[in-house]
Amino acid sequence: MSHVIESGQIKKSGTPSGKEVFYELTFLDERRLTEVMDLQALIVKELDDPELFYPDSIHFISDCIRKKGRIIGITSENTLIAYRIISFPGSAHDNLGIDLELPKNELHRVAHLEFFVVHPEYRGNALQLKTLPPAIRALHDFGYKHLCATASPKNYPGVSNLLKGGFVIKKLKDKYGGKLRYILYQNLAMPINRAIEHTIAVTNTDIEGQQKALMQGYFGYEVRKTAGSFEIRYGR
Repeated sequence: MSHVIESGQIKKSGTPSGKEVFYELTFLDERRLTEVMDLQALIVKELDDPELFYPDSIHFISDCIRKKGRIIGITSENTLIAYRIISFPGSAHDNLGIDLELPKNELHRVAHLEFFVVHPEYRGNALQLKTLPPAIRALHDFGYKHLCATASPKNYPGVSNLLKGGFVIKKLKDKYGGKLRYILYQNLAMPINRAIEHTIAVTNTDIEGQQKALMQGYFGYEVRKTAGSFEIRYGR
Protein backbone atom coordinates (compact mmCIF):
# COMPACT_ATOMS: atom_id res chain seq x y z
CA MET A 1 0.00 0.00 0.00
CA SER A 2 1.26 3.50 -0.87
CA HIS A 3 2.47 5.75 1.94
CA VAL A 4 -0.01 8.53 2.71
CA ILE A 5 1.70 11.91 2.49
CA GLU A 6 -1.27 13.99 3.57
CA SER A 7 -4.95 13.54 4.31
CA GLY A 8 -7.87 15.71 5.23
CA GLN A 9 -11.31 16.96 4.21
CA ILE A 10 -12.32 18.63 0.94
CA LYS A 11 -15.55 19.74 -0.68
CA LYS A 12 -17.23 17.82 -3.47
CA SER A 13 -19.80 19.44 -5.73
CA GLY A 14 -23.18 17.76 -5.72
CA THR A 15 -23.03 16.85 -2.04
CA PRO A 16 -25.31 18.48 0.56
CA SER A 17 -24.32 22.04 1.40
CA GLY A 18 -21.32 22.18 3.69
CA LYS A 19 -20.59 18.45 3.55
CA GLU A 20 -16.98 17.43 3.08
CA VAL A 21 -15.34 14.19 1.98
CA PHE A 22 -12.08 12.56 3.05
CA TYR A 23 -9.02 12.64 0.77
CA GLU A 24 -5.52 11.12 0.77
CA LEU A 25 -2.43 12.29 -1.10
CA THR A 26 0.10 9.61 -2.10
CA PHE A 27 2.66 8.70 -4.74
CA LEU A 28 0.96 6.36 -7.20
CA ASP A 29 2.14 2.98 -8.43
CA GLU A 30 1.25 1.13 -11.64
CA ARG A 31 -1.95 -0.28 -10.16
CA ARG A 32 -3.46 3.17 -10.69
CA LEU A 33 -2.45 3.50 -14.36
CA THR A 34 -5.92 2.77 -15.74
CA GLU A 35 -7.48 5.33 -13.38
CA VAL A 36 -4.92 7.95 -14.44
CA MET A 37 -5.74 7.40 -18.11
CA ASP A 38 -9.49 7.43 -17.43
CA LEU A 39 -9.27 10.71 -15.51
CA GLN A 40 -7.19 12.29 -18.27
CA ALA A 41 -9.73 11.13 -20.87
CA LEU A 42 -12.55 12.69 -18.85
CA ILE A 43 -10.77 16.05 -18.72
CA VAL A 44 -10.03 16.01 -22.46
CA LYS A 45 -13.69 15.20 -23.21
CA GLU A 46 -14.96 18.11 -21.09
CA LEU A 47 -12.56 20.77 -22.38
CA ASP A 48 -14.20 23.77 -24.02
CA ASP A 49 -10.86 24.81 -25.49
CA PRO A 50 -8.41 22.04 -26.53
CA GLU A 51 -5.63 24.64 -26.45
CA LEU A 52 -5.61 24.43 -22.65
CA PHE A 53 -4.38 20.86 -22.29
CA TYR A 54 -1.89 18.62 -24.06
CA PRO A 55 -2.69 15.01 -23.07
CA ASP A 56 0.12 12.59 -22.22
CA SER A 57 0.48 9.21 -23.90
CA ILE A 58 -0.05 5.99 -21.95
CA HIS A 59 3.61 5.15 -22.64
CA PHE A 60 4.78 8.41 -21.03
CA ILE A 61 2.52 8.00 -18.00
CA SER A 62 3.48 4.36 -17.59
CA ASP A 63 7.18 5.28 -17.64
CA CYS A 64 6.59 7.97 -15.02
CA ILE A 65 4.89 5.50 -12.73
CA ARG A 66 7.42 2.70 -13.20
CA LYS A 67 10.86 4.23 -13.71
CA LYS A 68 11.31 7.71 -15.21
CA GLY A 69 9.34 9.91 -12.87
CA ARG A 70 6.78 10.06 -10.11
CA ILE A 71 3.04 10.68 -9.99
CA ILE A 72 1.40 12.35 -7.01
CA GLY A 73 -2.21 11.28 -6.73
CA ILE A 74 -5.16 12.40 -4.64
CA THR A 75 -7.87 9.86 -3.89
CA SER A 76 -11.28 10.21 -2.28
CA GLU A 77 -13.86 7.51 -1.62
CA ASN A 78 -11.35 4.97 -3.07
CA THR A 79 -11.31 6.84 -6.39
CA LEU A 80 -8.51 8.81 -8.04
CA ILE A 81 -9.71 12.43 -8.25
CA ALA A 82 -6.50 14.29 -9.15
CA TYR A 83 -2.88 13.73 -10.10
CA ARG A 84 0.29 15.52 -11.05
CA ILE A 85 3.26 14.01 -12.88
CA ILE A 86 6.89 14.79 -12.10
CA SER A 87 9.10 13.81 -15.03
CA PHE A 88 12.86 13.83 -15.56
CA PRO A 89 13.73 14.69 -19.19
CA GLY A 90 17.51 14.21 -18.89
CA SER A 91 19.19 14.89 -22.24
CA ALA A 92 15.94 14.66 -24.25
CA HIS A 93 15.26 17.42 -26.75
CA ASP A 94 12.07 18.42 -24.89
CA ASN A 95 13.97 19.38 -21.73
CA LEU A 96 12.58 22.81 -20.81
CA GLY A 97 15.99 23.76 -19.50
CA ILE A 98 17.05 24.06 -23.13
CA ASP A 99 14.29 26.63 -23.74
CA LEU A 100 15.54 28.54 -20.69
CA GLU A 101 19.15 28.35 -21.91
CA LEU A 102 20.43 26.55 -18.83
CA PRO A 103 24.05 25.30 -19.09
CA LYS A 104 24.33 21.88 -20.72
CA ASN A 105 25.98 20.43 -17.62
CA GLU A 106 22.85 21.37 -15.60
CA LEU A 107 20.26 19.71 -17.84
CA HIS A 108 20.49 16.40 -15.97
CA ARG A 109 19.31 18.26 -12.84
CA VAL A 110 16.09 19.52 -14.50
CA ALA A 111 12.69 18.13 -13.52
CA HIS A 112 9.36 18.90 -15.15
CA LEU A 113 6.15 19.50 -13.23
CA GLU A 114 3.52 18.36 -15.70
CA PHE A 115 -0.09 19.56 -16.07
CA PHE A 116 -2.27 19.14 -12.99
CA VAL A 117 -5.41 17.07 -13.62
CA VAL A 118 -8.42 17.21 -11.28
CA HIS A 119 -11.93 15.78 -11.53
CA PRO A 120 -14.50 18.59 -12.10
CA GLU A 121 -16.43 17.66 -8.95
CA TYR A 122 -13.41 18.46 -6.75
CA ARG A 123 -12.28 21.77 -8.23
CA GLY A 124 -12.03 24.77 -5.92
CA ASN A 125 -10.14 22.93 -3.15
CA ALA A 126 -6.65 24.26 -4.03
CA LEU A 127 -5.57 20.67 -4.67
CA GLN A 128 -2.95 21.81 -7.16
CA LEU A 129 -1.14 23.69 -4.41
CA LYS A 130 -1.32 20.65 -2.13
CA THR A 131 0.79 18.63 -4.60
CA LEU A 132 3.66 21.14 -4.74
CA PRO A 133 5.33 20.63 -1.30
CA PRO A 134 5.65 16.81 -1.61
CA ALA A 135 6.89 17.21 -5.19
CA ILE A 136 9.57 19.66 -4.14
CA ARG A 137 10.61 17.54 -1.14
CA ALA A 138 10.99 14.50 -3.40
CA LEU A 139 13.07 16.47 -5.90
CA HIS A 140 15.37 17.70 -3.14
CA ASP A 141 15.84 14.09 -2.04
CA PHE A 142 16.66 13.07 -5.62
CA GLY A 143 19.22 15.88 -6.01
CA TYR A 144 17.38 17.91 -8.64
CA LYS A 145 17.97 21.65 -8.82
CA HIS A 146 15.80 23.10 -11.60
CA LEU A 147 12.03 22.71 -11.71
CA CYS A 148 10.16 23.73 -14.86
CA ALA A 149 6.50 23.77 -15.83
CA THR A 150 4.29 25.04 -18.64
CA ALA A 151 0.85 26.65 -18.66
CA SER A 152 -1.43 28.12 -21.28
CA PRO A 153 -1.86 31.93 -21.23
CA LYS A 154 -5.61 31.16 -21.16
CA ASN A 155 -5.38 29.05 -17.99
CA TYR A 156 -5.82 31.46 -15.09
CA PRO A 157 -6.05 28.80 -12.31
CA GLY A 158 -2.97 26.95 -13.56
CA VAL A 159 -0.85 30.09 -13.92
CA SER A 160 -2.04 31.48 -10.59
CA ASN A 161 -1.27 28.31 -8.64
CA LEU A 162 2.20 27.91 -10.14
CA LEU A 163 3.11 31.52 -9.33
CA LYS A 164 1.79 31.09 -5.78
CA GLY A 165 3.91 27.94 -5.56
CA GLY A 166 7.16 29.82 -6.11
CA PHE A 167 7.51 29.72 -9.90
CA VAL A 168 8.16 32.69 -12.17
CA ILE A 169 7.38 33.05 -15.87
CA LYS A 170 10.59 33.09 -17.92
CA LYS A 171 9.42 32.47 -21.49
CA LEU A 172 6.30 32.54 -23.65
CA LYS A 173 6.53 30.49 -26.83
CA ASP A 174 5.00 27.73 -28.94
CA LYS A 175 5.32 24.21 -27.53
CA TYR A 176 3.60 20.84 -28.06
CA GLY A 177 3.08 21.24 -31.79
CA GLY A 178 2.19 24.92 -31.85
CA LYS A 179 0.36 25.46 -28.55
CA LEU A 180 1.31 28.75 -26.89
CA ARG A 181 2.74 28.21 -23.42
CA TYR A 182 4.34 30.07 -20.55
CA ILE A 183 7.51 28.34 -19.41
CA LEU A 184 7.77 28.73 -15.65
CA TYR A 185 10.86 28.12 -13.56
CA GLN A 186 11.87 27.54 -9.95
CA ASN A 187 15.43 27.09 -8.71
CA LEU A 188 15.22 24.56 -5.89
CA ALA A 189 18.74 25.28 -4.64
CA MET A 190 18.63 29.07 -4.75
CA PRO A 191 15.24 30.85 -4.78
CA ILE A 192 14.95 33.57 -7.42
CA ASN A 193 15.58 37.06 -6.08
CA ARG A 194 12.21 38.80 -6.15
CA ALA A 195 13.59 42.21 -5.14
CA ILE A 196 11.79 44.09 -7.93
CA GLU A 197 12.65 47.66 -8.85
CA HIS A 198 10.30 48.09 -11.81
CA THR A 199 6.92 46.46 -12.54
CA ILE A 200 4.67 46.42 -15.57
CA ALA A 201 1.27 44.76 -16.02
CA VAL A 202 0.40 43.06 -19.31
CA THR A 203 -2.89 41.38 -20.17
CA ASN A 204 -2.66 37.66 -20.84
CA THR A 205 -3.94 38.15 -24.40
CA ASP A 206 -1.13 40.59 -25.29
CA ILE A 207 1.31 37.93 -26.43
CA GLU A 208 3.70 40.30 -28.19
CA GLY A 209 3.80 42.65 -25.19
CA GLN A 210 4.65 39.79 -22.83
CA GLN A 211 7.31 38.36 -25.11
CA LYS A 212 8.89 41.80 -25.40
CA ALA A 213 8.94 42.20 -21.62
CA LEU A 214 10.55 38.78 -21.18
CA MET A 215 13.22 39.60 -23.76
CA GLN A 216 13.97 42.78 -21.80
CA GLY A 217 14.76 40.78 -18.67
CA TYR A 218 11.40 40.90 -16.92
CA PHE A 219 9.87 37.82 -15.30
CA GLY A 220 6.24 37.15 -14.47
CA TYR A 221 5.62 36.87 -10.74
CA GLU A 222 1.93 37.60 -10.08
CA VAL A 223 -1.45 37.29 -11.79
CA ARG A 224 -4.51 39.43 -11.25
CA LYS A 225 -8.07 39.00 -12.51
CA THR A 226 -9.49 41.76 -14.71
CA ALA A 227 -12.87 42.23 -16.38
CA GLY A 228 -13.28 39.11 -18.51
CA SER A 229 -9.57 38.32 -18.51
CA PHE A 230 -6.44 38.53 -16.37
CA GLU A 231 -3.09 40.28 -16.39
CA ILE A 232 0.42 39.22 -15.49
CA ARG A 233 2.63 41.49 -13.43
CA TYR A 234 6.19 41.44 -14.70
CA GLY A 235 9.14 42.72 -12.72
CA ARG A 236 12.90 43.07 -12.92
